[in-house]
Amino acid sequence: MDVLSCQTPQMNEKEFWVHLLAYNLINWFKRLCLPPAFRNATLQTLREQILLMLVQLVRTGNRSRLNLPAAGRRQAAWLHALRTINHLRV
Repeated sequence: MDVLSCQTPQMNEKEFWVHLLAYNLINWFKRLCLPPAFRNATLQTLREQILLMLVQLVRTGNRSRLNLPAAGRRQAAWLHALRTINHLRV
């Protein structure tokens, strides 16, 4: 975020807040949902090892489901995250 991409100071401020929100969401996701091996991971590591994967969205009736790849570290990390999210109290 070295260059301000917006035309007005107000829009630059809004862009800053959006970036800050995204940063905080990623950090809370790492802290609360991912396995301990990923809690200190960089964003680039998360992109390469967790986020960039092919999934299939399957709709059955009024319910949607993601089919994850068959096996591997990504699947284990996502299953851990999904189980953790399921147990979080909101």
